[in-house]
Amino acid sequence: QSPSSSNGNGVGGSGSTGGSPLSALLKSGGASYNQQLPQQQLFAMLTRNGGGSSGPRSSGGNRGYTSARQHFMALSEDYSDADVDEEDMAALHYPLSASHPPAGVQGSSSSSGISIQSGSLETNGFVADDGGQYEHAQKALEAAAAAAKASNKYNIDCPKDCKCLNVLFDCDKLHLERVPVLPSYVQTLHLANNKLNDTTVLEIRNLLNLTKVSLKRNLLEVIPKFIGLSGLKHLVLANNHITSISSESLAALPLLRTLDLSRNKLHTIELNSFPKSNNLVHLILSFNEITNVNEHSFATLNNLTDLELSNNRLSTLPIRVFKNLNQLKKLALNFNQLEINWSTFRGLESMKNLQLKSNKIRALQDGVFYVMHKIETIDLAMNQISSLSRQGLFNLTKLRHLNLSFNAISRIEVDTWEFTQSLEVLDLSNNAINEFKPQHLDCLHRLKTLNLAHNRLQYLQENTFDCVKNLEELNLRRNRLSWIIEDQSAAAPFKGLRKLRRLDLHGNNLKQISTKAMSGLNNLEILNLGSNALAGIQVNAFEHMLRLNKLVFKSLNFICDCDLVWFQQWLKNRFPQQAEHAVCGYPEHLLDRHLKSLSSSELVCVDSPKPRVEQEPDDMLAVNAANITLECIASSPTAASLAAADELKIKWRHDNQHVQERPAVHDGASTETQIRHDLSTNQTSIYGYLRLTNVTYESAGRYQCVVSNAFGTTYAQKFKISIGIHPTFLQVPSNLTLDAGEMARLVCSASGDPTPEIALQKFGGSEFPAATERRLQVIREENAFLITNAKPSDSGIYTCTALSAAGEIKVNATLVVNDKPQPSIPLVHQEVVVGRTCVLQCLSETANADFELEHPHREWFKENKPIHISPTAPDGDRYYFSNNKELLVILNAQSNDAGHFRCEITDNSRTFTLQSELVVVKENLNWV
Repeated sequence: QSPSSSNGNGVGGSGSTGGSPLSALLKSGGASYNQQLPQQQLFAMLTRNGGGSSGPRSSGGNRGYTSARQHFMALSEDYSDADVDEEDMAALHYPLSASHPPAGVQGSSSSSGISIQSGSLETNGFVADDGGQYEHAQKALEAAAAAAKASNKYNIDCPKDCKCLNVLFDCDKLHLERVPVLPSYVQTLHLANNKLNDTTVLEIRNLLNLTKVSLKRNLLEVIPKFIGLSGLKHLVLANNHITSISSESLAALPLLRTLDLSRNKLHTIELNSFPKSNNLVHLILSFNEITNVNEHSFATLNNLTDLELSNNRLSTLPIRVFKNLNQLKKLALNFNQLEINWSTFRGLESMKNLQLKSNKIRALQDGVFYVMHKIETIDLAMNQISSLSRQGLFNLTKLRHLNLSFNAISRIEVDTWEFTQSLEVLDLSNNAINEFKPQHLDCLHRLKTLNLAHNRLQYLQENTFDCVKNLEELNLRRNRLSWIIEDQSAAAPFKGLRKLRRLDLHGNNLKQISTKAMSGLNNLEILNLGSNALAGIQVNAFEHMLRLNKLVFKSLNFICDCDLVWFQQWLKNRFPQQAEHAVCGYPEHLLDRHLKSLSSSELVCVDSPKPRVEQEPDDMLAVNAANITLECIASSPTAASLAAADELKIKWRHDNQHVQERPAVHDGASTETQIRHDLSTNQTSIYGYLRLTNVTYESAGRYQCVVSNAFGTTYAQKFKISIGIHPTFLQVPSNLTLDAGEMARLVCSASGDPTPEIALQKFGGSEFPAATERRLQVIREENAFLITNAKPSDSGIYTCTALSAAGEIKVNATLVVNDKPQPSIPLVHQEVVVGRTCVLQCLSETANADFELEHPHREWFKENKPIHISPTAPDGDRYYFSNNKELLVILNAQSNDAGHFRCEITDNSRTFTLQSELVVVKENLNWV
């Protein structure tokens, strides 16, 4: 409702829009210490308002009240303002002077003539481990009560030493052994930090208006069985010695909504711990020693929305333990010893917030969160998860917040986020991620906050963030991303993040910012470059960031020369308060001077102290299993090198990662650095060597030499190393002796990577008779060199060479061509009718051999191509050889069977050739 002005001194004052500060305090249940009003300010406001009580009520019309909640942070963000008790709100405003509640307080607020704004946080002020918020709120309450008591001499119902404000009675920390006498109208009672036991606490009885009781830090061993407290809604029994939950005691409190049993001595949750009829909404069992929960322990808690089981000793949970908790929206299981699977969360269809921090979860099993299709927040921090996959996040279509920090994640599979496209906040900090590619963020179009701090990232591709264009906050602190920020030749990784407002690059070992490193960040508002020893910022690196309103950096290493003139002016115009954080480290005469104090005449170009690459490796091909050494030489002024000698170093990168950090690839790799000072030139040279042993295909890639000193880093050009395999012969030629007119067949083939070229030479040269007379044929598919119509001049030593970039090998064979003429073998013509069977002969007697062949070997050729008969060969089902290949049988002759057939009979060093010409005719034709 809209507030109306007051013409009295009551709560709200003239024109008040926020209501009583104490009203806000009580309504928020104790503000966060870092957002509440200072105690003195609250005291003054309460005093000015008469403790929220003094002054007559206006009789003319209702007064509007609103809560000043904007000043306070609620203890829990999960509780709604929707169901405040109207009598609670009304009770905040009746006069302290009454010894009994005024008309309307016990009934409807409307009878008191007060307009009530609906709203409350049911459990505020009753959270067990609240980080001291409750105590801070108590201090503010003490000040308020003191002010109220001072102005009200008629409050005779408040027990001695207690602090009372309307229906709220605060008797905390009084070492009470008995319950003080209380009026019947009390609604909120604090008796924390006293010495009440199981007997004396029962003196709290017959208070029908009592709705909230805090008995934390007393001497209770059982849950009290109260009499006459049927209206109690909130009961805090934290920090006692209770060992079991009594269903009988809880049955006496039928309206109880909040039960806090944290920090007791519970070991197990038994069957029938809770009455069948109950109204419990919030149950807090954290910080106990619970090791076992009965499968049906929570079966009767049908109204439960919040369940706290954190900080216990749970290692397993029964499969159906949550089966009946259909209304449960928040489940906290932090700091236990749980492993989870798909059956752990059966029945939790309404779950929205799941807390599993610090358990023993090693992996997200397939469909583990399947039933929780309404879940919005999952906290899995501080577990042992090493990889992420889409199956483990199945059906989380409404998930908005996911915390996976402090795990051991090193692998994120492709399509991991397929089912989590509603994700807005993703925390992957403090893991072991050393590679982050565009596919690792695929589908997260709604992502606004990404935390990758404290990982091992060294490189980000240009399109890494293309799929998260709505990103507003990116945390990359404590990684190793210097290369993509410093090297002008590197891709601009942030150029697609047009909506990014906050970027944290704290502690990335940055020494310089390249001109294009921040390209695309036009809407950036906060940039953190802290804990980086910056030496230079290239011209106009920040000029496009017109909305930048906070820049964090501090460095004593700036190279104060002409290249920094622009930055000096930019700081002066945009961030004058930050200018003192830029301090010169070079040249020597400007050491420790502030950049802002220098004149333009002092910022002159000098010999840069940054390293200069003098020699770098070129592309190369290395043989598999070989050892190679790479050399890189750089120089810098001696003064710069001596300024921080321990920072003068050369590092080697392989595919954007440090070589030493890829042990699986570079097992046995070593580096060596040599530094030499030349006094005559005042230059220091640094020699870097990278030795790779037993290289493999995984050693291939792009390498880079990176040279750095205290004033900056220089990146050499990338060079490519390819890994090849030395050629190896698969076939080698044999020594041959034959007669003139025959054909010499030299077979030679080799393998390797790259594939070697095969060449034939005679006596080391490429010019020999068979080649010049064009009698040399190369049959590549047969890996053969054929010398036709051999002549005695062809005799000699032939060399087969296999050559590639990976190496060269050679093999020799001797060819002897006899001058004795070989008898001419006639060409046999043979005819067959289509569809008939044909038989071609290769008999030794037909070859006119003048002696008996001892071990004849026969080979058949058609059109000079070898005939190989197999079931998979063309026409393999129609061609057959007899024993020793003396006969070639062709079944069902076809027109394509026609042609020139040759049979070679080899015995020892002699070869005899038989030739046939086969003609396939139709049945009605005759050969003439």
